[in-house]
Amino acid sequence: MRARSRDAASRIALALDDDDLAGSHDAGVDEVRAVAARVLALAARDRSVDTRILGLIAREPPPDARRIPWMRLDAEEVLVVPRLGALQAVAAFVREVEGETAALGAAVEWVHRPDPIR
Repeated sequence: MRARSRDAASRIALALDDDDLAGSHDAGVDEVRAVAARVLALAARDRSVDTRILGLIAREPPPDARRIPWMRLDAEEVLVVPRLGALQAVAAFVREVEGETAALGAAVEWVHRPDPIR
């Protein structure tokens, strides 16, 4: 799914596992933070959008700290973040995530599906 997020046609912006949240994959941390900051700047224009999680991801953590200390994922869990434009067509984003997951032989259990931007 991470590779799919690099495709400009994909509705997936980020696919993160617990190592990413901990900072173990340092090569992409700056990219993740930069993308979160860009999305935060766009999302902040709409007062109805809850931007708290984006703000926490975009913020620089203290040295040697877990990058996102308040969130932990189990080995089989992945945090999938949609591109902002995908929030206009949430059903298509859901189909893409479920299709990518099925191709890996896994099933999706949604903790929270994104809400469409109106």
